[in-house]
Formats: sequence, structure tokens, C-alpha cells
Amino acid sequence: INGGDYCSILVKTREGRPIKIEGNTDSKVTKGGTSARVQASVLSLYDTSRLRSPMVKAKRGFDNVSWDEIDKAVAGKLEANPNANIRLLTSTVISPSTKKVFAAFAAKYPNTKVVSYDALSYSGMLMANMASKGKSEIPDYDFAKAKTIVSIDADFLGTWISPVEFTKGYTSNRKVSKEKPDMSRHYHFESRMSLTGSNADYRVAVLPSELGVVALNLYDAVTGSNTAGGVKLKDEAKQARLKEAAEWLKKNRGASLVVSGCNDVNVQLVVNAINDALGNYGNTISFDNASMLRQGSDSSVKTLVNELVGGQVNILMVHDCNPVYDHPMGASLADAMAKADLSISFASNMNETAEKCGYVCPDHHYLESW
Repeated sequence: INGGDYCSILVKTREGRPIKIEGNTDSKVTKGGTSARVQASVLSLYDTSRLRSPMVKAKRGFDNVSWDEIDKAVAGKLEANPNANIRLLTSTVISPSTKKVFAAFAAKYPNTKVVSYDALSYSGMLMANMASKGKSEIPDYDFAKAKTIVSIDADFLGTWISPVEFTKGYTSNRKVSKEKPDMSRHYHFESRMSLTGSNADYRVAVLPSELGVVALNLYDAVTGSNTAGGVKLKDEAKQARLKEAAEWLKKNRGASLVVSGCNDVNVQLVVNAINDALGNYGNTISFDNASMLRQGSDSSVKTLVNELVGGQVNILMVHDCNPVYDHPMGASLADAMAKADLSISFASNMNETAEKCGYVCPDHHYLESW
């Protein structure tokens, strides 16, 4: 994973130095595809601003120390208080071996909690799936099987969940030939310009405040209900397009797909209900191979910040994320981190969160630790 993008890759090297990344065509997920972010990740390996040794905060900035020195200092503080309240704040981790390390650490220090954080949160979807399906997971979306696709601000070709994977499925259903004369029909409702919107058959621009209205009206049009209470899109042409999308969804029950990029649990619940009504679960949507690429919990991160503000966290460790920079409560987090007895960042560059930590222990780049 790099920046949230998952790709199975092959790396070309020269004298042991990675110089080029290509997709792995044997992968059943990405099927040889890569993203611009993954392709560019080889450059970060040679970034001259990468930290070359661990550092400890001093009166004026940070001082370089050896790994032996920092191991003794950190281990000493851990052993001095084995019952300390420890919080490990990390980006989504899908590696079984890394999770095993976290579990082993938590077994030794029982008051440890691992908190997952995604800068681009999908917590609303996870909560909605737990409420309606009993699973706090993101399902597998099979765009190759969808004859009608309706997206409500989900840029699934550019940034949403697994765009490399979704692009392969989407494009396979958009190529017309003698053997396959029909292609999928794609309606896209969004409040911004996106790669997915530019490829849609019908793109409808709506206000951010209207995304929930789109979802409710689509549900009503599919099921014949009146949950929207008469609230509709102000533009009649856009409302007519929404009704047309609903008709095509009904024509392709079980072979359609409705997705939403809104991080609003209520909108996601409505989207789940639409897919339920269309019989899409078990066909174009499946939890059999659920995606684990987004596991962040907004409520857990908020609880962590409040714990830090209240002085309830003794040791904070930050792994592969920069919440001081990109979390809405980043300013509060930056101030509260000083209340922890020990704070450690594993950042490879001196970012905003690392600057607030007492120790910085730079992690390896994935291309040199592979």
C-alpha cells in the first residue's frame, strides 16, 4: 500500500537499486495495473530529506542519536511503567505480520490500544455496513458485472477505495464488439470535477448539500417509497435524470451497482438499502472478499485526542500517518501530545506530527525492507 493505493507490483533493479515499478499481471486484484502514486513511490526511496538516524528532542530542535541509545531510553521508560496507557496511532495496516507485531506488543503491555486512522476517512461506510450488515468492512465491488452504475460522489476511477482494481472491471464492461454489443450505463452525481465524472455517460452536477437528497430520491424511485418527504433537486432536468437512472437500475436488478463517496453514515445506509432493494448483494457486491484497505475509525481517533487532552495517555506512538497536519482536530492533538510522558514517531521524514514527538525513529522505505 502506498498512500492508500494497493497494487501488486514488480520492481526493476540495477545493482540492487530499485529504478522502475510495474504492475504484476498475475495479480487477481489489480491485474497488472498501477497508479501514478505507486509509480512515483520509487522516487521517495532516494529522497534526500529522509531521516538517516533516530532523533531525540532537545532544547533546540532534535539531536541525532544511535539506535542503541534510543532503544535503551525507550525500553527504560516502558519497563519503568509496564501498566502505562499506551496508544499506537497508525494508518490502515493490511499486513498480517505487522498486525502480529502489534498484537505481541499489546500482549506484553496490556493497556495498549491500536487506533486506525485514515486521512481520507471511510468511517461512515464502515459504520453503515456494521449497522445494516453486521460487518465493519468495505465489500468487494465488481464493476465488471454491473450493467447500470450510479455513483453519488464516488470517484472510483481516481481516488475511491481501490481505483486501480475498479478501473479494470469498469473498462471491461465499456468496450463494444461484435461479441459484446452492449456496454454498461453510467450515471454520476457529484459536487466536484472528477476523473470518474468525466468518463460517465451522464454527469449531473449537484451541491454538496444535495448528495443526501440524491440518495433519498433514488431510493424512493427504486422502491416506490416517500422517504424524501417531497424534497427534490431544484433543477427539474437533474431530477428527471435521477428518475431515469432509477429506471435503468430497476431494469438491471442484480446486475447494477450504486456507490457513494460520502463519509456520512446516513447516506451510506440509504445506498445500502438501494442495493438491497435491487438484489445487488451476492452479485455485484460481496463481503466474501471484503476490502481491508480502509479500517480507520473517526470515533476512535476523536476518543484518542480527548484522552490526550485529559492527560490519560502515558505513551503515544505514531506510525505511518501525520494527523497533526491532516486531521480536523490536528491543532488540539499537537497541543495535547506534550501531556504524554513519551511520544514516538516512526516517520521517515520530519513531518508536522514528528516535530511534536519526543523521539523520532525513522522506519525503512518499503522498497528497501521488502
